Amino acid sequence: MKLTVGRSLIVFGFLFLALNTSALAVEDEIVEQLQTEVSQTKEKSDRNESKVTEHETKIFGVKASIADLQEQINNIQLTPGPVGPAGPQGLQGEVGAAGPQGLQGETGAAGPQGLQGEAGAAGSQGLQGETGAAGSQGLQGETGAAGSQGLQGETGAAGPQGISGAMAFAGMSCSEGEAVIGFDLTGNLICAAVTTGFPAVSVCGDGVLALGEQCDDGNTLIGDGCENCVIYANNSYCGDGVLNTGEICDDGNNINGDGCEFDCTPPPLANQCTNFVAYANLSGCDLMGVNLSGELLQSVDLSNANILITTLDSANMTEANLSGATLKGCHAFDVILHNANLSGATLDGGLFNGAFFTSANLEGAIVSATLIGVDFTNANLLNADVQSSTAQLQSIIWGNTTCPDGTNSDANGGTCINNL
Repeated sequence: MKLTVGRSLIVFGFLFLALNTSALAVEDEIVEQLQTEVSQTKEKSDRNESKVTEHETKIFGVKASIADLQEQINNIQLTPGPVGPAGPQGLQGEVGAAGPQGLQGETGAAGPQGLQGEAGAAGSQGLQGETGAAGSQGLQGETGAAGSQGLQGETGAAGPQGISGAMAFAGMSCSEGEAVIGFDLTGNLICAAVTTGFPAVSVCGDGVLALGEQCDDGNTLIGDGCENCVIYANNSYCGDGVLNTGEICDDGNNINGDGCEFDCTPPPLANQCTNFVAYANLSGCDLMGVNLSGELLQSVDLSNANILITTLDSANMTEANLSGATLKGCHAFDVILHNANLSGATLDGGLFNGAFFTSANLEGAIVSATLIGVDFTNANLLNADVQSSTAQLQSIIWGNTTCPDGTNSDANGGTCINNL
């Protein structure tokens, strides 16, 4: 039994020794293998370290090159290139707060004049200035159409007898102390003795033969043998261009101022400018400063006459032709200008208080005068100047009056004051 155990221990010992020896052999092999691997790993590590060193050297060189380039770049002065095209405008920003007001700039040049405003109300009349020198006489206008005949006025008081003298017509004359009252059918003068004062003057066409009339058949028709109170035969008439019996001239019209007057008589002579009677031809006469107060000047032709500073108080100038006449500074209280033609006349600075302009034609006239109590009934004031600062209008009588602006006084509340 003990032998068996001993043998077993010996066997176990040999087995253990064999196993241990085998284990030692395996361990030595593993150690050798590990040492080989360590050696290889070290070689690889050395090679890697060499590569790292090489890479670090390259990196250092690159860094040095970059630093050198940077230094060169820093030493280079760059020249800006050309400005590129402007980009599109951006959206408008919000309006900023208003800044403080700057200093006032210099006054700019005056702009163009604006449109003329409406005329203001007429101011009060100033003191009358001195009368200026008379201007040159304008061209004579055409004689207007005759207006309707007015009612015959009362015969005025006879004036003083004038100085007698001979009146010549184409070589014919009356004796001293006589006056021409017409022509007979043979063309000879009809003379009559001049008595104290002037005979009463009637109206041509009233059927009463008066001084200065060859005939009066109660009308003014042409071609009935008695035209404008002149005798004609064979249907002839003044203005037909044929020198008929009783005519001194006939130029084919009835216009004054062309060398043959409307009644086929020569133009007035210089001494005829003192013939202050009805129907007288005073066209173009210079009557400056003459006193014609109370004169009967019905149908007288005073076209283009100079009546500057003339006195016409209470004169009867019914149907007178005053077209283009100058009446500046006239003293004409209560003058009768019924149905008179004053177109284009100048009444500047005149005193026409109480004057009668009934049915008168004042178209285009300058009526810058004192007009107190004037009667403009049925008058024509179209384009007349009655708005000047020298005009004074008070207590005017309006009625069917054509105002300067073309309206009618009846449509303007019975006045033209606001339509001048």
